[in-house]
Amino acid sequence: MLKLLSKLGAVVTVVLAVIAVTVALLGIAVTIPLGDHLGDKSFKALIVRSGSMEPTIPVGSLIVTLKQKDYRVGEIVTFKQKDSYVTHRIVGAFADRYWTKGDANAAPDGSPLPSPTAVGKLKWTLPYAGFAVNFARTPAGFSLLIVFPALLIIIQEILAIGRELEKEKIRKRRLEEKILDMRKVPSRFALEREMMKEKAGMRRRVSQAVSMMLVALVAGVGGTKAYFSDVETSTDNVFTAGTWVIEPQGVNHLLIHEVSYTHGDNDNWVEIYNPTSLTIDLSDYKVGDSESLGDTTEGMFEFPEETIIDPGEFMTIASHAGKYFDKYGFHPDFETKNHEASVPDMSEYTAWGTQDKFKLSIQDDEVLLLDDSDAIVDAVVWGDSLFSGCVAMSTTVANDHSIERKPKGVDTNNCANDFVDRFTPTPDFALPDTQTVVLNEFMVKPDPSEFIELYNKSAGSMDITGWKIARADGTVVTTIGTVILAAGGRHTINYNTIWGKEPIYLKDASSVIQDAFTHGALIPAPGSGTSEARIPDGAENWQEDPSETPNAANIL
Repeated sequence: MLKLLSKLGAVVTVVLAVIAVTVALLGIAVTIPLGDHLGDKSFKALIVRSGSMEPTIPVGSLIVTLKQKDYRVGEIVTFKQKDSYVTHRIVGAFADRYWTKGDANAAPDGSPLPSPTAVGKLKWTLPYAGFAVNFARTPAGFSLLIVFPALLIIIQEILAIGRELEKEKIRKRRLEEKILDMRKVPSRFALEREMMKEKAGMRRRVSQAVSMMLVALVAGVGGTKAYFSDVETSTDNVFTAGTWVIEPQGVNHLLIHEVSYTHGDNDNWVEIYNPTSLTIDLSDYKVGDSESLGDTTEGMFEFPEETIIDPGEFMTIASHAGKYFDKYGFHPDFETKNHEASVPDMSEYTAWGTQDKFKLSIQDDEVLLLDDSDAIVDAVVWGDSLFSGCVAMSTTVANDHSIERKPKGVDTNNCANDFVDRFTPTPDFALPDTQTVVLNEFMVKPDPSEFIELYNKSAGSMDITGWKIARADGTVVTTIGTVILAAGGRHTINYNTIWGKEPIYLKDASSVIQDAFTHGALIPAPGSGTSEARIPDGAENWQEDPSETPNAANIL
C-alpha cells in the first residue's frame, strides 16, 4: 500500500511539474517576442479573446505567427493597432494596404490596414490553451497553476532530501563498522556503490528543487509584467480611418487611366491602361464603383474570360455602348449592359457589389480595378469621397469633361496630383505628357471657311513637315508640307470636309498622336460662325470662342 501511494505521489509530482513548466513557458512566450533578432523571420505568440475567426480559431486559443516579407489574399495575418492586435483573414490588397475580415463576421473590417503594421502570418494554433495562460497571468491563477505546484514539488523534494541525509548518516556509520572487518571487503565496496547511487539521487532532487524555484521566479516576473502590460492579445477591433504614407507604385501594374462620370448611369466610361512590358490576362478582373466587399449600394463588373491587354494598350468600358458611339464615333471595348450586340458585355460580380448599374456620382465617387483574387490593383477617387490610402481629386469637373492620368503611367495614390481635368476627353488613347505643337482652334461651320489652327507652345522652333490631320479610323485628311513653326507661332489649315463625331487627331511624321479634339463631345454643337479654341493659346482645355481668330491670339 505504501509503495502504491509512493508511486501515485511520484505521478502527481510529474504532472504538476509538467503543468507548471508548460504554463510558465506559454506565459513567457506571450510576453516576450520570440526571435525579434531574426528580422523578417520573428515569431509572435498571442492569445485570441474574440470569436471573430471561429471556427478556424476558437476563442481562448494560443496562436503563433511568423513575420513574412509580404502577405497574400486568403492568409490569416496578425496586425498591430496601437496597444493591441487583430488577427483576421486578408480579403483584399491594394498598394501597401490590406482589407481584412473575420471568418465569423458578415462584412470586412471598417478600414484597410497598412503593411508596416503586419506582425506575422498564422503558423500554429493551440486551441483553448490561452485560457490556461490567461488564468495563470491573474494573481489567483498564477498562485494555483504556478506557485502552488512549484512550492508543493519544492517542499516534497526538500523532505526527500532530508530523508536521504538521515539515511546517509546511518549508512556511513555502518560502512565504518564494516571497514574494521577486512573479511567484509566485498560488502564494503557494495555499500560504497550504494552510497554513490544515493548521492546521485540526492543531487538530482536538489537540481529539481532549484529548477522549480527558477521556473516560479521567471514565471512570476513574466506574470507580473502581464498583469500590468496585458497587450499580447488578438481581438476583434473596429479600426477607425487613418492616414498612412503609401509609396508611389510606379508602372508595375494596370492603371485606371481616364474616367468620364458626368452623365449619370447610362453614359459613364472608364479607361484602363497597361504600362507594363507584359501581356496581362484580364480573366476574372473586375472594374466598378463598389468600394468594399459585400457593398449593396454600388456595382462591380467582371471581364469576359480570355480577355487580354497588351503592353501599352488602352481599353475602355462604357455603361452604354450606343451613347458612347454617338459621342465619339467608335465603340468601346466592353459595356456593362447589353445595349449593343456587337460590343462584348461585362458580367455582374455580385460577391463584391450587388447593383447592376455602373452609375457614377458627379459629386463624389470612386472607381476600383480588382484582380482575379479581388485584390485592389488601382483606385481613382474624386469629390468628397473618402477612400483610405488614396487622396481624392477634390475638385469635380464640368459636364462632358473627364479626368485623365497625367503623366501617363505614374501612380502616387494622390488623385489630386495624378489626374487632370480633360476637355475634350481622350478615350482609347493618351496625349503626350509634354506637348509642343497642339491643335489650338478650329471652325467646322460654315462651309467652306472651315479651318484648323496649330500652335507651337514650346520654347523652340518645331519642324512639323509631314505632320497630319487624321480621323479616328486612320484616314488622313491632310498632310502638312514643309513648315518650320517658330516658338509661339501658328499654322492654319483650311479644309472643306465633313467631320462626324469622331476625334480629330494631330499626328507627327511618324504617325504618333500629338494632340486630339473630340468633336462629338461638344454638346450642344457650336453654332455657325463660332469656333472652339484653347483660351489662352495652348491651354489645357477647350472652350467656345464666339469670334473665330485664325492666325491670331485666342482671347475672350
